[in-house]
Amino acid sequence: VEPDYYNKSLHWDTARAEEQHSEELGWSVSIAAQKGSALGAEVVAVLHDRSGMPLEGAHVELEAFHNARSGNRLNVTLAPASTAGEYRVAVPPLRPGLWEFRVRVLIGKELYTHTLQQDVGA
Repeated sequence: VEPDYYNKSLHWDTARAEEQHSEELGWSVSIAAQKGSALGAEVVAVLHDRSGMPLEGAHVELEAFHNARSGNRLNVTLAPASTAGEYRVAVPPLRPGLWEFRVRVLIGKELYTHTLQQDVGA
């Protein structure tokens, strides 16, 4: 189930333009997420520019959900870590299986969006 699906469909052109702009920027993001313990888990995003240099000074937002539980979504903001280009956030324990991670990165006036699907281990 996609929240606000009708409104998103009305603005599909805008979303597609954001995707194209993101491709033109040439930035990249990788996500590391582990199931964690009963106390919680951590999600780490690593950002690089076109030349492979770490992206610093970013505002990073993440929407994440398990494919079998798409109605239960995490919406969090990641904080800069001590390593350049790395952003982290503590989250509740993650259910093992396939997750979708939707990342929005804002640096100045530049907006980068990217969606990844990735397995969170058992």
